[in-house]
Amino acid sequence: MDAFWVELAGDLDPDGFMNKADVRCGFTDIRYTYHIRSSSPEPSINEFIDFIGTKCPVGDSLIQGVKLSLADVVRHD
Repeated sequence: MDAFWVELAGDLDPDGFMNKADVRCGFTDIRYTYHIRSSSPEPSINEFIDFIGTKCPVGDSLIQGVKLSLADVVRHD
C-alpha cells in the first residue's frame, strides 16, 4: 500500500454548545471516506477495509462509547 488516509465529515448544531437552544452539543452524524493508493489486487484491499472496520480503535470508541474524564487542567500564563 502506497498511501492510506481517512476523510471525516460530520453534522452538528452549533446552537447546542453555544447554549442557544436545547439541542445536543455533539455530532448527530459522522461520515468517513477511505482513500487508498495501492497496486494491490482488489480482494486484498477489501480484506484490509474489512480489518479496519473491525479493529479501528476510533470507530470502536464512537460505536461503543467510552468513559471521558478530565485528567488535569494546566494553566499557562
